[in-house]
Amino acid sequence: MYLASVISLCVLILIGAAVTVVWEDRRAAKRHARTRHARLVALGEVDPVAPARLRAELGERSS
Repeated sequence: MYLASVISLCVLILIGAAVTVVWEDRRAAKRHARTRHARLVALGEVDPVAPARLRAELGERSS
């Protein structure tokens, strides 16, 4: 009984840690996206896909 309680407590702690890591990773990704978007807006670019689209169009024209 005691061993099962200890093991289940450890499992709950590991699950909590995993959920916390995933949560923080998503928050960091959103923060990075907001920062990138703000930098693009500061440069005058409002469409974040525009640089990739421009590179694709230039690649098609040079072919």
